Amino acid sequence: MLRIRSFPLPVQRAEIASRELRDHMGQYLLLDGRLMGVYRVSRKREAAGSLQELKEGFRILEQSKARVAIEVPPGALQGEGELVLAAAFCYRYPDIFSPAVLQFQRELYEKYRDVPLDGVMKDEWGFPPVYTQGGREGDFWFSKTMAAEYAKAGGGDLLRDCVLMAQGAGGSYEQRIAAVNRYMRLILERNAKIERAFYDDVKQIFGPQAFLVVHATWGFMPIGDAVKNGYVWWWAPRDYGQTDEFWPLPIRTSLAKKMGGPVWYNQFYHRDVEPYYREVWRDAAAGGRVNFLPYPRELWRDRTLMRAESRIRLLNYVSRTPLDCPVAVVFGHAAALNWVGPHFGDLGVDFAEQLWKLGSRADVIPSTEVESGALKISEDGWVSYGAQRYRALVFLNPEYEPDATFDFLRRAAASKTMLFLRGRRNFSFDGRPADNPRVPGASVDPSPERVAQFLYNWHSPREWPADLAWLTDGTCILARGARNPAGDPIDESFYCGPTKVSVKAVGVFAIKLSPSGELESLAGSEIKQVEAGKFRLEL
Repeated sequence: MLRIRSFPLPVQRAEIASRELRDHMGQYLLLDGRLMGVYRVSRKREAAGSLQELKEGFRILEQSKARVAIEVPPGALQGEGELVLAAAFCYRYPDIFSPAVLQFQRELYEKYRDVPLDGVMKDEWGFPPVYTQGGREGDFWFSKTMAAEYAKAGGGDLLRDCVLMAQGAGGSYEQRIAAVNRYMRLILERNAKIERAFYDDVKQIFGPQAFLVVHATWGFMPIGDAVKNGYVWWWAPRDYGQTDEFWPLPIRTSLAKKMGGPVWYNQFYHRDVEPYYREVWRDAAAGGRVNFLPYPRELWRDRTLMRAESRIRLLNYVSRTPLDCPVAVVFGHAAALNWVGPHFGDLGVDFAEQLWKLGSRADVIPSTEVESGALKISEDGWVSYGAQRYRALVFLNPEYEPDATFDFLRRAAASKTMLFLRGRRNFSFDGRPADNPRVPGASVDPSPERVAQFLYNWHSPREWPADLAWLTDGTCILARGARNPAGDPIDESFYCGPTKVSVKAVGVFAIKLSPSGELESLAGSEIKQVEAGKFRLEL
C-alpha cells in the first residue's frame, strides 16, 4: 500500500504510520515500509510545476513496518506550501498485477484434477480490505507491475500520479480526473480478468457441470468494494447470481439476470437464529434463496427455520426464471469509482431501493454492461438484461461516459422502454471537457416517485397484495413468514395476469397460468383451496 500525506510548511518532522489490514479471516502480515518520495507543493497546487520532488534537505529517520519518518533541519524548507510524503508498506499478499497470478491460480486447480469435486469457490477476491475511502484519503494499491500496466494504459509515472490523485498537486483538474479514471479502471479490469480465468479454468479442469461459488461482493459498501475490486461483481462470472450478508436487493436481482438461473443466492450468517428467519422469507419473496453459513450455530437443529426452508424449497419446482423487475437503474461506473467527482460511491442503490418501497422492483446495473453488450436492445424492441425486459430505464450520472453510451441511450429512448436520464457529462473519461450529448425522448431529472407513477399508469390499476411477486415468465408468487417464522397463513385473492386467483395455503404459493387462463404450474405449502379461472382445487 502506498500512503500519501501532506504537511504544511514549515515542518520539522513528517511521518506516515502503517495501517493494519484485517478482515474476518485474519490479519494481513505487514513485512516492511520504505520511503518512496518527498515532494514540495507550491500554493498553486494545480499548476504543472507546483510539485517538486526533493532529493535533499531532509534526513530519513525511520523506514520500518511501523512507520516511515523524515526530519527536516530548521531553515531547510522556507516559504509557503506543503511537504508531501509518499511511503510504501508491503504486505504478505499476492501482487494482483503479477503475470504469475493466473498461472498460480490454475496450477492450484490442476493439483485436484483427479478428485471428483462438485465445484470450486472464490470468495471476496480482490485487494486486501480497506475501511477508508482509498485514494480520496491518500491510500493506493501500488506495485511495479501495476505501475507498468498504468503506463501502458496511457498514464505517466504512477507514484507521481498518485500524488496528483490524492492531493490534486502537480497537474490540472482534468489530468487528475483522467488519472483516477485510468487507475480505477485498471483495478476493475485486472480483477475481472482473474475472476473470468477462475471460471474458465474450473470448467475446463473439472467439467462443465462443476459448480462455481460463492460471491464476489465483499461488504464495506459502497466505498470499500470500489477500492478492493472496482465493483467487479457483474464481471465476476458465477453459475448463479451470488451476494452475501445484507447486500441490497436491487443488486442481488440484477446479478441473477447477469449470471442466469432462476434464483439468486445470498450467503448469510449470524450468531442468533432469529435473523435467519427474516432473511429466508425476505429472499424468497424477492426471487432468492439463502446460502446458510451456520457458524457458530447448528442451524439444522432449529425446527422452525428448517420448516420455513422446506416450504420455500417447494418454489423450486415452478421457478424457471428470475424475479421480474420492470425498472433498470443504471449507474455511471466510472463516475461511481472517481472520488474527484461528485458521484463517488453512488451506485443508484438509494434510487432503486426507494422504487422497491413504492412497489416497483428495480435492478441496479453498471454502465459498463452497455460496453460488454449484456445490457442491450432486444429483437422485440425492449431494453433487456438476461431474461429481463424493462418497462423503464433510469440512467444516473453519465459523467465520464463514452459516446457509445449515449448512442445506446438514444436507441433506448426510441425503443419500447421508457428512458429517464439524470445528470450530465462535463468531462470525458480521459479528462477532456466534453459536450453533453442530446438524447431526444428521454425524461430528465427523474425521481423514484415519478418512475413509480409511470409504471402505475402503464399497468392495469387492479389492486393486488403488496408482497405479490412475479417472475419474468409470468409466474406469480407469495412468500410469507413475518408473523410466524415457520410460515404465515395465506388467504388471498389477486390477479395473475388477466386471471383472478384465490388461494388458501401456508407460507408459500406459486402459480403460472397461460394467457387464456389455463393452469401451467402450481406449488404451495399446506394448500387448502385454489381457484384460478376454470381450475378448482380443494384439499
